[in-house]
Parts: sequence; C-alpha cells; structure tokens
Amino acid sequence: MTAAVLAALLACPAGPGSRTPRLSPAPGGLLLSWQVPGPNGAALRFSRWDGKTWSKPTQVAKGPAISVNGADFPSVVALEGGGYAAQWIESRGEARDVRVSTSADGRAWSASAVLHADRSDSEHGFAT
Repeated sequence: MTAAVLAALLACPAGPGSRTPRLSPAPGGLLLSWQVPGPNGAALRFSRWDGKTWSKPTQVAKGPAISVNGADFPSVVALEGGGYAAQWIESRGEARDVRVSTSADGRAWSASAVLHADRSDSEHGFAT
C-alpha cells in the first residue's frame, strides 16, 4: 500500500460529530456506515472505498426516531449478487425497533420495514 493510498483510506468521509462507525467488506473494497446526529433526529449514511478513494457519502435514512447510541450500531452491507442492505434502530414510544431497507444501486433505497414481528413496547436491537 502506497503512502497516497493509505492517506486516502484514512481520510474518513464521515464528518465531525459522526458516530457509530461500522466497516463491512464489499466486492473490490469496503463500506463504511455511520450516523450523523442532529437537532431533529439522525441520519444514516455510508461511503464505499474502492481501493483508492472513498465515494461521496450517501444518505440511507433520516428521521426524528432514529436512535443513536453506543450499543446498537447501524450498518450498510453489500449483498451477495449485488445491491445493499441497511439496518438501524428507531424509537417508537418506549419501544425500539430494528428497521431495514435495501437498494440495488446504493442511491435509491426501499421504504424501510420493521425486521421483527413482535410489536410489543419492548426493546429490539443488536442486529448484526
């Protein structure tokens, strides 16, 4: 690995204040996902490392109910055969639900869906 490639790899695309980073393998590189907390909720974003540079960050989901905490890290992963899947936690009153979304190209994402069938006011989390 050259010094230029190492410097590019270390130039994290997540900006100041970003939280919950997660790396996952992708064909020909890596995916980095993270959350950006804000005054009106949070956003889930990701970027792809192609071996030379990081792609421009892409927003997967944004909303007031997206949970940002040190225990439940969201993720974006490459799917076998192409496409992507994302998971994150959203608050619903006292409950916390795991939500998922998919994308064929990493730019347009499906409407999110709750991953589990239990709709009780309990905590669901730690999706991996």
